[in-house]
Amino acid sequence: MAAVHADVRVPYSRYDKPLAFYVLATAVPWALWLPGAWFSHRDQDVAATLLALAGLFAPLAVATLISMAFGYSAEQFL
Repeated sequence: MAAVHADVRVPYSRYDKPLAFYVLATAVPWALWLPGAWFSHRDQDVAATLLALAGLFAPLAVATLISMAFGYSAEQFL
């Protein structure tokens, strides 16, 4: 017996912020990585590592924040 799933599809008109996502998903990691690179040359490994990891996960945070800011729900992405 097959499971019945609700057909929850997002209309393409809702994907209207690709430029905002691209700019933020590029700028935020670089804004974190550049100070991290500077700290790595100053023998401050903890700060460099934390900034590098924050920059790595920044696009995920940007996607989540943009989704919440423009009224998307998590159900639309499942």
